[in-house]
Amino acid sequence: MLTGADPCAVLPRLGVTAEPAQQRVSSCTFSYHGDEIRLAYEYSAESLATAGSPAFTVGDRTVYRDAADELRFYNVAVGPPLASENRGSLGPRLPAISLTGKADAALEDVVRQLLTLFP
Repeated sequence: MLTGADPCAVLPRLGVTAEPAQQRVSSCTFSYHGDEIRLAYEYSAESLATAGSPAFTVGDRTVYRDAADELRFYNVAVGPPLASENRGSLGPRLPAISLTGKADAALEDVVRQLLTLFP
């Protein structure tokens, strides 16, 4: 599901751009509403993709929020677990999106816009 997906594809919906040096194959770092946000697409262990507390839902997807010091972490699975041979000690691997920043309102807005790209 994430293979070949562009993590910067949501930027036009947000009305922002990212410097070329901040655009990677699986991540994108950009400023939004005064917050520097790092967005990453990854195949993550289920326990990592659901770390933290449920913050809100978008459709049938639960977005999880965690925090450490001033940083906020939002994680959401965007697809089913991969085949069982990809199971690790932290649970099955699944396609997930993680965002890191400092401002909850900005991160929540990015997640909501981003999930419109994953029907």
